[in-house]
Order: sequence, then structure tokens, then C-alpha cells
Amino acid sequence: MYAGARERVVVLLDELPAEDLHRPIPATPSWTVKDLAAHLAGVTADILDGRLDGVATDTWTDRQVAERKDPGLST
Repeated sequence: MYAGARERVVVLLDELPAEDLHRPIPATPSWTVKDLAAHLAGVTADILDGRLDGVATDTWTDRQVAERKDPGLST
């Protein structure tokens, strides 16, 4: 199920015009589409790396987004 969801998200992001990456997300208006994608990637990376301290807190999710702000520095 995860693989299928991941493929659908990748297709959606690949087809999205670059300017739409900066659109706000209605459920999380302080986040953009890019921030949401960073969070989704961050959750997976954190689970695989065993970084679960503070799971689902604002601090945990904010770190995921911050770590992926600069694509050249993403983990």
C-alpha cells in the first residue's frame, strides 16, 4: 500500500508546475506544497533512521521540513 501511495505522490509532484510548489495547503496554511512533500519524505526517513523522539509533534515535523528547505542539503 505504501509503494502505491508513494508512486501516486511522486506522479502528482512531477506533474505539478513549479510555481504551484509554493501554494499554501488548506489544512496547514503555514505550509506550502513543497513543505508537505518535505514532511512526507521526512516521516519516512525518520522511521527508517529510528528518529521517533517527539513523533507527530510540531518540533518533529518542523525539523523534517527545515532539513529539506534546500534540496542540496536534504537527507
